[in-house]
Amino acid sequence: MYFCLYETHMKVEKILELIEKLHWDTPQKVQEQAMKELTHMDDKYIYLLIFPNIGSDCWANAALVLKKIAYPRIKLVIPYLLEWIDDMNCPGALTIFELLLTVETKVLIPHIELLVSMSPNYYIEDNYGLERFIGKKNLKRDDFIQKDLYDKMKRLFSVV
Repeated sequence: MYFCLYETHMKVEKILELIEKLHWDTPQKVQEQAMKELTHMDDKYIYLLIFPNIGSDCWANAALVLKKIAYPRIKLVIPYLLEWIDDMNCPGALTIFELLLTVETKVLIPHIELLVSMSPNYYIEDNYGLERFIGKKNLKRDDFIQKDLYDKMKRLFSVV
């Protein structure tokens, strides 16, 4: 048991070291090598790429890694990716936006509905990224399980 925990800790530490190398002040070749290695990480560690604690200076490259990892491997972090596009000025937000466009509608809808229903005023009134995403993805009322949420978004969003 102890060996297994130690082994997991070492894997996480290695991943965090690679994520630190995503900082935009790191030499380009080092960034590229770290990104390449990170695309091969075990899926259970992908969450470490979501807003890494190291700082926003590595978020754009973390987003690029997530885009390379792609769907369906990123399926478990979709709710966090939707949060990432809250602020489209956030480093990596456009890359995450593009990544989310590749995800099947039927997979996205429950996550969008959960985000909106958990905090309806925030996610409907203040989320230009979500509004823009719904418009670009061309999501329709029939795509939604909770039609009332779609109706509320339609009243508030200009692109739905």
